Amino acid sequence: MHRATRVALVVGLIIALLLIAAGGYVWLITLSDKRIESRLTALRQVGEPTSVEELWRSTGTGSEKPQDTRFAEVVAQASEIRKIVENSYAPALMDENGHLTEAGRQRIAEAFQKHGKFLDLVAQFLENPPAPVSPASEPTPEDHLKWCVRAAQDADLVARMLHYWGLFHGESGNTPEVLRAAQFSQKLGQWIRAFPGTMPCNSALKAEANTIDLCEVILRDPKEVEELAVLRQPLLDTHPLEWCARAVVADRALGLSLLSRYPGHDSLWTRYRWNRLYLRYLDLFERLVNGVQQASYSAVASALDASGLPVEADAVKMVLPTVRRCVNEAFAVEARRRECLVALAILNTRIQKIPESGQQLLDPNKLNLPKDVVLDPYSGTPFHVLTANDRCVIYSVGPNQKDEGGQTLQGADDVSFRFVWTPAT
Repeated sequence: MHRATRVALVVGLIIALLLIAAGGYVWLITLSDKRIESRLTALRQVGEPTSVEELWRSTGTGSEKPQDTRFAEVVAQASEIRKIVENSYAPALMDENGHLTEAGRQRIAEAFQKHGKFLDLVAQFLENPPAPVSPASEPTPEDHLKWCVRAAQDADLVARMLHYWGLFHGESGNTPEVLRAAQFSQKLGQWIRAFPGTMPCNSALKAEANTIDLCEVILRDPKEVEELAVLRQPLLDTHPLEWCARAVVADRALGLSLLSRYPGHDSLWTRYRWNRLYLRYLDLFERLVNGVQQASYSAVASALDASGLPVEADAVKMVLPTVRRCVNEAFAVEARRRECLVALAILNTRIQKIPESGQQLLDPNKLNLPKDVVLDPYSGTPFHVLTANDRCVIYSVGPNQKDEGGQTLQGADDVSFRFVWTPAT
């Protein structure tokens, strides 16, 4: 009897411990549920979406709007040009130095002559481009992703054809046409960035990068600097990191919609693990948005590298790769944008001497530029400057934050802008 009593006590103790553990587990679930609801409420209060449905409601668009077919016509023309220019069976389009080959120039001339209304269609479209239209009245994550892929592919195609046109005329010294291509690329980027998500934002950033590339082409001849006056203010008003931050907010909503369908997340036994995943996702995107807004590349890179999110989750597989690309592209374009503005300021200012690499850059007051424009977004310190004969290179230390002399080859990742410059006498 005494032994039976002890067994009963042990069994009772085990049951009590299990009940306490179960109660603690339920308490942890309830606590994490409240944390999640509090975080989501805070986001909604500041107007940030927490699902794909909220994302599209916040854009103020709707599928009931009439379909605008003008961009489809532009894309159709760009597709025909691409078939000629990017013919994989023809000789190479570019050489190892990034210049058009003779065969490439011939194909570009042929393509644009054959489809001569392409640039007119682009001009007509960009005069009054439409706002984004929702992919469905209540889009699912899949609807949104398909829509983003299609919009990004179409914008990338058009931007690439405009870039070819600019490069072609740059090599023949036809500055007005290079400038025309640059302006079209810039306006295309400004339009596509209104579309929510990092995929459309990547397309906007690529178009802006093409604009800056064409500015560099024009500045191979310092006599043409006045031509770029029409782009100076738009470059000042362009803020790639702001574009990126808004796109990351949109993709956070996409990821949260995907997480809400995570297998087994409603089960009592997996709920706590799912809540932890959900909270880690919210934490990651809060760090990303803050890092991008504060122009802190190191903060963004460390957040992505230490996310601790399971790679098998749809929200990780389908969202984080494009977020990472968008962040990297945004910082690179921001660096080049600032470098281009500094180059324009130098060319428009009577400067006796440019400091050696590693010294503080020119006084921003003398260059008539906002203070942050002379700072490298990767490091927060002034850009480096190199001069040789009549060449000038303004460069950023790039993602690895190491000064590699403005080099971009053989593992170096400095981000540079090159132009012709002669000191004032």
